[in-house]
Amino acid sequence: MLSADSTTPVQYPTNDQVRVIEAPLQPQLVIAGAGSGKTKTMADRVVWLVANSLVRPEQILGVTFTRKAAGELGTRIRQRLAALHQALGQQGDTSADPGGLGDLDPAVSTYHSFANGIVQDYGLRIGVERDSVMLGTAQAWQLANSVVEAYQGEWGHFTAAKSTLVKGVLDMAGECAEHLVTPSQVRAALRQQIDAVQGWEYVAGSSRKPAQGVEALLNRLRTRVSVTELVEQYAEAKLARRQLDFGDLVALAARIAQEVPEAVALEREKFRVVLLDEFQDTSHAQMVLFSRLFADGRAVTA
Repeated sequence: MLSADSTTPVQYPTNDQVRVIEAPLQPQLVIAGAGSGKTKTMADRVVWLVANSLVRPEQILGVTFTRKAAGELGTRIRQRLAALHQALGQQGDTSADPGGLGDLDPAVSTYHSFANGIVQDYGLRIGVERDSVMLGTAQAWQLANSVVEAYQGEWGHFTAAKSTLVKGVLDMAGECAEHLVTPSQVRAALRQQIDAVQGWEYVAGSSRKPAQGVEALLNRLRTRVSVTELVEQYAEAKLARRQLDFGDLVALAARIAQEVPEAVALEREKFRVVLLDEFQDTSHAQMVLFSRLFADGRAVTA
C-alpha cells in the first residue's frame, strides 16, 4: 500500500514484529535474521512505549554493534518521536506528552561506547584514571610491536614472523578481555597441555622418540606460553602510559558492574528500558556487564 502523499510504500509491522513492539515491560529475547527489520522494530517499540506513557524517552537505552548501526537506530528513533510529537501537537493532546517529547532523546550507542561511558564515570572506583587515553588500532599495534621487540624470555621455540607474534599478542589480549581471564590463567592451562603431551608414550611400552610433529606441536604451545608473557608486558606498558584498548573497555566495565554497587544503582536509575541489538552472547564480558546492570527483571529486549 502507498502513503497518500508519496510513492513510498507504507511498511506495516508483521504480526511477529507487533508482538515485539507491544510487549509488556519485561525481559524478552528476539531471534531474527538479517534483513528482518530489527532496527525498525526497535525504533517502533520506543515510540509505542513513549506514546503510551509507559516510559520517558530519556529512560530508554539502545545499544548496538557498530557506529553505523547506532547512527541508523538513533536517527530512526528521533524521526519517529518527532513525528509523534507533531501528531500530538496537531491533535492538541498534551496529556500523553506532559513535558514535551522533544526535550530529551533515548541514549543510543555501541557496546564499546557504552562500556567506555561506564569506565569514564566510575573507573576511579577501581583505579582507572580519568585521563586514560584510548589506543587506536595502529597505536595498539605499535605498542605491541615494541613489547615483542623488547622480549627477553625464551625464544628458541619461535618459528613465526615478528608480525605474527604481534598479532598473536593483540588477539590473545582481546580474548582474555572478552572472557575475563588473566594471561596467567591461560599460561597455566597451556603448561598443563605441554606436560600432558610430553608424558605420552609414542608407542606403548617403547622408548622410541616421538615424531617430529610432536615437537612442532610442543613448540607451538611453548610459543603461546611466551605470548601470555608478552600480553602481560603489553598490559603493563598500557598501564604505565595510562592507555586503554578496545578490549579493555568491556572488561573494565564488567568489573565495575561486579565490584561497584553504586554504579549499578545509578545505571538502573537512569534506564527503565534497554534494547540490545545484535547481542553477542559469545562475549562473556559483555554478558557479565549487562546481566549485572540490568538482569533485575526490567524491560531488556535482546
